[in-house]
Formats: sequence, C-alpha cells, structure tokens
Amino acid sequence: MLLARPSSIYLPYAFMAAMTVTESLSFLAFPGASPRSMLTSLVNLMPLVAIPGAALLGLAFGRRIYRAGVRDLLLAGPSRVPGGPAGCRCCGAELPHEHGPLLRCRHCHTHSLVASAQHVRSSAALAAEVRDHRGRLARAASQMTAIGRSRDAIFYGVMPLALIVTLVLAGQIGRRLL
Repeated sequence: MLLARPSSIYLPYAFMAAMTVTESLSFLAFPGASPRSMLTSLVNLMPLVAIPGAALLGLAFGRRIYRAGVRDLLLAGPSRVPGGPAGCRCCGAELPHEHGPLLRCRHCHTHSLVASAQHVRSSAALAAEVRDHRGRLARAASQMTAIGRSRDAIFYGVMPLALIVTLVLAGQIGRRLL
C-alpha cells in the first residue's frame, strides 16, 4: 500500500492559505483597518490550517502503524532448493539473479525484499517463516482497514475541535478588541 504524498494532496489548501495570509497581512498596510476585519480574516484562515493539519496527523499515524506491521511482510519467499534463488512473496516464482535487496518478479511484477542472510538459511526454516508471514499478512489485511478507520476518526475528531477552538479564540479576541 502506498500512501499519497501530502504535497500533492494539500497543494490547493496551501494555495488558498497563501491567498488568505496575504489578505490578512494586507490589513497591516492600511492604518485604518478595523480589528473586526482582521479578526474575520484570521478566522477564515483557521480551517485552511486545521483541515490539512488534521489529515497530516492521520496520515502520520497510519504510516507509523504501516511501518510497524506491514513493512516486514515484503520479504521474499524461501528458495525451493538450498542456495537457489529466492521465491516471489506473492506468486512463489523464482526471483531473477540480480544484485540489490529489492527484486521484481518476472511473472507478477511484485517487488520482494531479499536479505543476504536469507540465502544461507535452510529451506525448512524458510518454509516455516513463509507460513508465519502469510498468517501475519492475513492479519495485516484487516489492520489496513483499521488504519484507514483510525485515520478518518482522527481527522473527524480533530477538525470539529479545531473549529471550536478557533471560534472560542475569535470570540475572546473579538471581545478584547471591540
């Protein structure tokens, strides 16, 4: 699973935030700007900061769980013969004899991680490891759904909280300025 790059997702928000910040700072150039218009401009800026902030927090949480529970499932399968090429983690076909830790299967085009120590292990130990990894992969499939749910829960939990805090702060600032 690849998580989308935040730079591509939040580019519209960054553009809108830059426009709103520019508008907010333009009030400083005019000495007759009212505190109410400055406050309104700052309140309009808060959702543009809160939305990407809450989503980035959810993405960071999901990525952390992904690295802890799924990354090691990329290991290639055992060789069918001792000292032979490693097997694809997806289809089990022999991986090409190439240098590098990440090899691409010729049949299913899946990338598998081949560790140097993997070539010296016995095939029985590797077969037991493959069974273990397949069981972990089944558990990871259900965890991936849970990651998405928790990321959404963080986003939908932080977003209203950020808006409430924004409104409370705007009210406090408004009372003091007006």
